[in-house]
Amino acid sequence: MFDYFRHFFHEGDKKVRTERRQLLRQANQGDLDAAYKLARQAYKVGDLLIARKFFSKVVTGPSRDWAKASLYVGTIDFNAGRMRDAEHYWKQAAESGETTSMYNLAVLYKKEDNIAAALRWFEKAAIKGHASAKKSLEDLKKMPSPQYNLTPRDAELIAAKWMVYWGYYDAKATPVGPDGGLDVIASRALAQVKYRNVKTSRTEINEFHGSAEGSGKDELYFSLSGYTQKAIDRADEKDIALFEFNDQGIPKPVNSEARRIASK
Repeated sequence: MFDYFRHFFHEGDKKVRTERRQLLRQANQGDLDAAYKLARQAYKVGDLLIARKFFSKVVTGPSRDWAKASLYVGTIDFNAGRMRDAEHYWKQAAESGETTSMYNLAVLYKKEDNIAAALRWFEKAAIKGHASAKKSLEDLKKMPSPQYNLTPRDAELIAAKWMVYWGYYDAKATPVGPDGGLDVIASRALAQVKYRNVKTSRTEINEFHGSAEGSGKDELYFSLSGYTQKAIDRADEKDIALFEFNDQGIPKPVNSEARRIASK
């Protein structure tokens, strides 16, 4: 930590160094305005350990900037992979009315598939005029809702809904019965759905690809229990998008082709 401090307070021209040292003295004497200014400067140049140290002082003190400081600490923690710390700091700022924290908290919950919480915080931020929150709220409301205790047929219908959400607007689950290895069809895509407690094998990927090959359509595969490594490798070779259902019936991308489709 001392090396970070020494670097931060010795870089820049004389005016910058003098200002930072003055702010440091004031911050160490309990001046929270100075601590906030110092933390902002450190954050701006990427000295995040120093930024977090002094933003944290502001958060815990009686400062008018505490909510903004809490936003910054949450952002630093989020980018460092400390999700629960990020949630804590963003949530306390969001509950005080800090709009960007509301939006960031919603993004975190969406990332973790906590859709109900994501909707709630996107809506709160949107009401306060946050443009990105408004768009995210609209997009999320179009997303198929979480589903529980699915049957294999339910999974086929849900897969079709997700394909519509991803832009395959005419996607339909095929009728119950022999389907030639295709459970969902669309003008631009074909899909197979395996909703069972067994990992999908390379052989099954090959069989699906054999049914879809030559169609010129995107190939999507949905599985409840995931895939063997050989199946994943084969799908990557053939540009087949692999998805795995989570416990809310939401298909999560497994490979790069699936991520490409899900990002549409």
